[in-house]
Amino acid sequence: MKTKSFLFLPIASLLIIIYGFGGSTKWPGGSPGGYTGSPGDGKDCTNCHGGNASQVAGWITSDIPPEGYIPGETYTISLSVSGTGDKGFEVSPQDLQGNLIGSLIDGPGIHLVAGNTAVTQDDATSANPAQWQFEWIAPEEGTGDVTFYGAFTVNKPVTRLSTLVAQENTGVSIPEHENPQVNIFPNPASKDLHITYHTEETGALTIDLISMNGTIIRILEKMISGAGVYTFDHELAPSIQPGIYIVRISSPAGAENHRLIVR
Repeated sequence: MKTKSFLFLPIASLLIIIYGFGGSTKWPGGSPGGYTGSPGDGKDCTNCHGGNASQVAGWITSDIPPEGYIPGETYTISLSVSGTGDKGFEVSPQDLQGNLIGSLIDGPGIHLVAGNTAVTQDDATSANPAQWQFEWIAPEEGTGDVTFYGAFTVNKPVTRLSTLVAQENTGVSIPEHENPQVNIFPNPASKDLHITYHTEETGALTIDLISMNGTIIRILEKMISGAGVYTFDHELAPSIQPGIYIVRISSPAGAENHRLIVR
């Protein structure tokens, strides 16, 4: 004869399950991601905490100079949240489709969410004002204005939305060196890259291909060179994606940057 067994959960446990995953969820460890109030996200803190959202100014600030950000540079983004009660946030620099612009580096009391496309707090705090900082690596040249979208919750039912627009400094380009002893061709390149380097010194020579956010994509050359003329040939396609890169040449004479466009 078959028997049926029943699992009885304590009422307190059942309430935790219902409350912890229901429509009025409180996220003590920060936002789950996708709630910045941006056009791309389409949601903010009210979706979990209820209440209404209103706009405020000045809750997101930065050390980006008035003339704008320089591609590939790292800047500090500061958050200051005022009000009574526990506070939390989610902030992300996005385009209108919700795509991350630039790169994020978390800071004290902050972690990355949503595939590293947004930042949120580790724990809610009742400090007034509550303050956090994180870093942002500016995107590649030609990106234009970047908007930081932020949704902030204060005492659970109160949601504030704030934005920061960072313009690109179009008057400053990648720091480059005009060195007749270096020839990088073709530029723009698509498949093959050729580098001719003339040195009169002996020592370590390194040539790196670097992205606009400062990441070394490929070490093109690493050797001990003597005086002479060197030619290096490299295949870019298909592993190197189209974009703007820096060819950095480091030698006993110092380091120099050369912009490379890959199509």
